[in-house]
Amino acid sequence: MTGEKTKTNRTKSMESAKYEPIIKIKDLEVTFPIRQGNVIALDGINLEIYRGETLGIVGESGCGKSTLGFSILNSVQSPGKITKGEIYFHGENLLEKSEKELQKIRGKKISMIFQDPMTSLNPLMRIDRHIIETIRKHEKNVSRKEALERAAYLLDKLGIIRERLFDFPHQLSGGMRQRVMIGIGLALNAEVLIADEPTTSLDVIVEAQFIQLLAQLKREFGITLILITHNMGIVAEISDRVAVMYGGKIMEIGTSDKIFKNPLHPYTEGLLKSIPNILLDDDNLEPMPGFPPDLLNPPEGCRFAPRCKYATERCFRESPKMYRYDSRMVSCFKYENKDKTRETDL
Repeated sequence: MTGEKTKTNRTKSMESAKYEPIIKIKDLEVTFPIRQGNVIALDGINLEIYRGETLGIVGESGCGKSTLGFSILNSVQSPGKITKGEIYFHGENLLEKSEKELQKIRGKKISMIFQDPMTSLNPLMRIDRHIIETIRKHEKNVSRKEALERAAYLLDKLGIIRERLFDFPHQLSGGMRQRVMIGIGLALNAEVLIADEPTTSLDVIVEAQFIQLLAQLKREFGITLILITHNMGIVAEISDRVAVMYGGKIMEIGTSDKIFKNPLHPYTEGLLKSIPNILLDDDNLEPMPGFPPDLLNPPEGCRFAPRCKYATERCFRESPKMYRYDSRMVSCFKYENKDKTRETDL
């Protein structure tokens, strides 16, 4: 009964947020120049992220998930650079803002939980300083005592006792350092939270606590969550919609229920069949043949064509557009001539 109620609440939340995109990404391209040429890490990304939703971004390693997260903050690491496109937040193009203007948005309005806590935490600073300085940098009227209490509250929710606030990063386990990173990301109650593999190194109990905390924060503050992860279980449990990425492109976008129960794109189908999934009728695991594309020299046509069992001659010559079918968007010629739904863009 509880599960049905939660699902109903999530559906209602999606209906109210559906027509209110907080972030719009148009024709985004990110390039990494290397000695051998240019690696196009993101190629023609178009995506709308709606206020209050949880968007799961999934795909194999190297498909561009993390690069997309950094792009939203306009902080792609050198030598990478955004070479094309627009990213709108509340109607303002973040790519046109100065570094000083972006500093007022990063952390305060759009926050990110980074994947690797070892390289993200300063080894010379105690844990309390990491969180307190983050809070006081953006909220000038907050006293050190108030910031410390907020830090203690957040870490307590994540399973870390108050005394560990005064430890240095090397004194914590990998899982505890990851929880500290989560606490820093949540410290300012940002409107948008980008979580890049946030449950790395966490055991199943702490992982469950983290999911509960995210659900609580979403209820209390209406946070928009962008969840970048390999953990399909978390995506299935808390995501309203899912964007499936492959080779720097988005292959399919749709609601979590439809993606998991009836994947449309051959890559989505192959991805789900290669991992245990109780929502699929076929319980046989099938590893996908072949390897991800070389983004320095990507194949012509559809990026997935060399690994696709449905590929035709056209798939190797032309790159498919995003077609609307069954209330979602899918980049596959199979759906070019099928009946399109009349629903609002996903």
